[in-house]
Amino acid sequence: MYAPKVYQALHGVFCIYKPASESMKSVIATLKGKLGSELNKMQPLRQESYSEGVYDSENSKTDLPVITTLPDLSDHRLVVGPRYLREDFHLGTTCNLSHHSSGVLVVGIGSGCRVIKTIQGSRHLRVYHVKGEFGTATDDFFSTGRILERSTYKHVSLPKLDRLISAVQSGHQRQQFFYAGLDEDSEEAYEAACEGLIRPMDDKTPPILYSIKCIDFQPPTFTLEIHAINEYCTYLAKLIHEIGLELKTNAICKQIRRIRHGYFTLDHALLQKHWTAEHILNNIDFCKPSVKRENLGRIRLMRRRKIENNLLEA
Repeated sequence: MYAPKVYQALHGVFCIYKPASESMKSVIATLKGKLGSELNKMQPLRQESYSEGVYDSENSKTDLPVITTLPDLSDHRLVVGPRYLREDFHLGTTCNLSHHSSGVLVVGIGSGCRVIKTIQGSRHLRVYHVKGEFGTATDDFFSTGRILERSTYKHVSLPKLDRLISAVQSGHQRQQFFYAGLDEDSEEAYEAACEGLIRPMDDKTPPILYSIKCIDFQPPTFTLEIHAINEYCTYLAKLIHEIGLELKTNAICKQIRRIRHGYFTLDHALLQKHWTAEHILNNIDFCKPSVKRENLGRIRLMRRRKIENNLLEA
């Protein structure tokens, strides 16, 4: 493969699976390092050459200099060093995952960084599998934190947990219209609900949980599937802690795994062993249907309709 052509093709949006126990800074550094190392091993630019008159008294029948083409050593790889450095790759991410969490992470490279900003503004629904454990409390709500308290959990049952998370979901559903700037009793709210998910107007609102359900219950561990917008990992861990308190016990978060981000699912995500130029280029093509303009522009259309309605009323 020809390195300059590969470098010019690295523009777009792709999806990776972020492993747990790695920071976002480490993930980005790994991607840039692998891309740079791989491109430096590919066929480089053609080395420049120059013509020079050389005296060859042994093989030449004349004393005049012979015009000879010589390689330009000032452009040699051993002289100039690696052609592709980490700084040559511009990567951007949206809805970053914390050090403790893993799962689907959408990444933009080159011109794809502009699309990443659009995805961020579209506020797509994100789905998590959050694993908790009853009986322990820590200072940071995660299992890696310092233990503060231990408690019994034998009285916790699946029906009790289901009733609690249903109440939590109901409370958040009532807030959807408020953070979307809509009156839940208005016709505009009805029309917005008919069009699809009611999303907040911006990313500065508190987290909104659209669905919570328990998909695995094996005390002391349990797993919740959470659909949310404007959430962050610490909030999800704190939610597990508060669920434990409401059930008259304690709970910590053992795992946060994002399984979907809008139109991006686990099927799109590249494992760490596939973070190569070839797989990333193929993944950019595979993700193109997920970044279509109509998929990213629904929030802007809803916002524009609201502004137009307000102008008409004024």
